[in-house]
Amino acid sequence: MDFSAYQFGYVYAKTATTFTVYATNAAMLYVALYKDAKNFQYKAYQMTEIAEDIWSVTIEGDLENSYYEYMIKRGKWRLKTSDPFAFSCSANGKRSCVVDIAKFKRGEKTNMHPYGGIDSAILYETHIRDFTVKTGDTVKNKGKYLGVIEGSADDDRLSYLHNLGVSHIHFLPLQDFASVDEATDGYNWGYDPHHYFIPEGLYSTDFNDPYRRIVEMCQMVDYLHQMGLGVVLDVVYNHTYESTWHPLEILAPNVYYRKTESGYFSNGSGCGNELNSEHPAARHLIIESLKHWQNFYGFDGFRFDLMALIDTETMQCVAKTLRQTNPKVILYGEPWMAQGTTLDPALHFTKGRQQGTSIAVFNDDFRKLLKGDSDDASVGFIQGDTSQIQHVLTHMIGAIDYSDRHKGFTADPHESINYITAHDNLILYDKIKKSTNWQDEEILRASKLAFAMITLAFGVPFIQAGTELMHSKKMDHNSYKSGDDINAISWHERHRHAVLYNWLKRLLDFRKHMDFYQNYSAVDIQQNVLFEEHAKVVIMQIKHKVTSSYTLVLINGSLANETIHLEIQDDVIMRLNSSENIIEFSDGLTLEPQQVIVLQQQDSFI
Repeated sequence: MDFSAYQFGYVYAKTATTFTVYATNAAMLYVALYKDAKNFQYKAYQMTEIAEDIWSVTIEGDLENSYYEYMIKRGKWRLKTSDPFAFSCSANGKRSCVVDIAKFKRGEKTNMHPYGGIDSAILYETHIRDFTVKTGDTVKNKGKYLGVIEGSADDDRLSYLHNLGVSHIHFLPLQDFASVDEATDGYNWGYDPHHYFIPEGLYSTDFNDPYRRIVEMCQMVDYLHQMGLGVVLDVVYNHTYESTWHPLEILAPNVYYRKTESGYFSNGSGCGNELNSEHPAARHLIIESLKHWQNFYGFDGFRFDLMALIDTETMQCVAKTLRQTNPKVILYGEPWMAQGTTLDPALHFTKGRQQGTSIAVFNDDFRKLLKGDSDDASVGFIQGDTSQIQHVLTHMIGAIDYSDRHKGFTADPHESINYITAHDNLILYDKIKKSTNWQDEEILRASKLAFAMITLAFGVPFIQAGTELMHSKKMDHNSYKSGDDINAISWHERHRHAVLYNWLKRLLDFRKHMDFYQNYSAVDIQQNVLFEEHAKVVIMQIKHKVTSSYTLVLINGSLANETIHLEIQDDVIMRLNSSENIIEFSDGLTLEPQQVIVLQQQDSFI
């Protein structure tokens, strides 16, 4: 069946509204119309099966702001459910609502994406509440969409990010999720999707108003674009919050979810179910909802949770479709799953499968080399373990297939998302503290080293919000519902951590002005990047194709001084230095513990 031939959900006009839904093995379907969100009385309109399992009805009159559900008669069952293709809903997604999205006049303005694609991206991951709650009086709508774009002076976090050098803000899930009552100030990361086309009402100033969540989401995205920031949405197409009683399963049992041979829900997500992405109906839902978030709301990119559970063909269709309206849309995700799945292993979108798709993946190999395992006391390069330096070098060049000694998993360096931490697991400060028991001065030095590793490497830098301010989550390694006390960033402390912020700003500024980070392909890296062997120090030389000058990246992973000998010319320029020491070149170059230096000169250093 060609699902793209039908407009599922509703098509609204002032004179009539047409509802269309995909429902299998149904004896009869109705649209139940309610006067408001809470009234139990409804009027039922019988639908017609216009094609196999495709039901539709046109209801005369102006139905704007009308609430509705689908009623299904299937055997002995009489079921009601909301519309998975609806654009808005009542509080907590109980009933769908007819809204006139045409009045927003989205389109050309929405698609004026302010920043480039993945090759120039610098990503900053945050959560609506983390970003807005611990702010001053100039942020009126704390914990809300509008709180993101409010604030002046010390509360002006957008200028803070713009000055830092961030290109895109990555928001944790904003699609309607079911794990928090919207009438409360509850906290959750939001990886519990309920409706894929609807913004979460928890972050709206009026969750009872079906328009308010749409209006404020649009205002947030538009203002971020005006500030020159791109916006990435974290999306969860691997599972839904509910299984048996989710609208998708009620409407089309055994279609939208993978099942075992025994009829149980496959659980590769670890959350009770997983979407059957390879089924045409599920694939259509995924693609159409992503188109809505891109073309209506104006999102510039998407991060896919547990992307290995989305089959490779669907991900390729996603990329092809979204690039028709935004050729530079940024797509990346987690190339793993939580548990075993019934999905054919040949279809898993895992590391290596991204090659040539322009879809990037999180480089957890690099992450582990840098800091050790995420939640225990193990150590990596940033804590002084240089035993795996050869593997570290492989990821400094974007994990490409560079040589017999340096074989990675990418076909292009921009397929590698380089990160040290994300929302999951211990935050950077806590991980360093747990694995070393260092004092803040030493943690600062290791944090500076960590940021240097992910920004001076080829690939795409990814920064977890608050790590540049040495934020601690009090050793909470899974803070998905731990609340503001653990998660929210204390923006009033930003000046106290200016040293780390300014170091990261210098790194990002340097990176932006070095076109090889944006432009070098795997072949370019093979031809223009050289390593000097050293047991403790990363020595990476990059030749500029245009100017024929050379950049030398020196990173001491050791906890002791290390001296190296290079061909230093009189015209040498120091671009970066993580320490305040005076560098002498007369008798070798001595690097302090965990020091980072970047030099440039006209002739080769190596």
